[in-house]
Amino acid sequence: MKILLIILLLPSLANAELVLSEVFANEPGDTVELEWIETYNAGNTSLWLGAYRMIAGEDTLDLPPYYLNANSHMVIARQLVADSGQPSFEARWGNASGLWGDGPSEFYLAIDMDFGLSNSAGSVALVKIGDSYRDYYEWSESTPDGISLERDDSEPPSGNWHHCTDPSGSTPGRPNSPAVEPITGLVEFTVSPRIINLSRQETFRITILSPDGGRGLIEIFDDAGRRVVTLLDAPIGSSDVIYWNGWDREFNKLAPGIYLIHASISGSVDITKTTPVVIAP
Repeated sequence: MKILLIILLLPSLANAELVLSEVFANEPGDTVELEWIETYNAGNTSLWLGAYRMIAGEDTLDLPPYYLNANSHMVIARQLVADSGQPSFEARWGNASGLWGDGPSEFYLAIDMDFGLSNSAGSVALVKIGDSYRDYYEWSESTPDGISLERDDSEPPSGNWHHCTDPSGSTPGRPNSPAVEPITGLVEFTVSPRIINLSRQETFRITILSPDGGRGLIEIFDDAGRRVVTLLDAPIGSSDVIYWNGWDREFNKLAPGIYLIHASISGSVDITKTTPVVIAP
């Protein structure tokens, strides 16, 4: 069993940034070998992967010492290649030769690492070794079998995700499928980014779109379910933006960790939505 990797070594690393772009957690059938995570170099120069660590559920993975070209994808597969007839990433999304990198469909970097993803609820984080969190995504419900979770491409690196809408169910190594456009008149609630660094004085941007107005309640809870601050409890207009800098009701900085932004919005259609976010040091 052989793996062929074609890597261009480019010296310039300025302005490169690695982000999560797609997660395939709910593979078809009972097999788990087809799970994978896709990352993307959203910068305009090459990026040294060895500076990053990925946390997939309970598994911590140090990324390999390779360069990833600008505007390029990398897939981390649970089973990249396998013997003939056995399930693997290469057999399903490549040319099933038992070798990665030997066909036109295998043009992007893919590596094999040992990890596991939960179908119904899980998380993936990217950490820059010796620094802080760089990206984080958490899901709380299963997708249909064989359908991936994708980051929206509308505002890369957008913090919003959706079920893949491509007919194949996933798009490894390719641009993500478009998110389904919202129906005009419905209430929308989005949070971006999903992770902030307190040392950089970053903020969460919370957007509410309610064409007919209404009333909004936005509360922040810690991972133990305790409310730490209420950001909004008032009538809203058709479009409102709220910024939260990670402080509690007493104007103290919260401890680094995972928090939940819970929104109850009444408008053309009432919605209740909880969005997990991360506060890094």
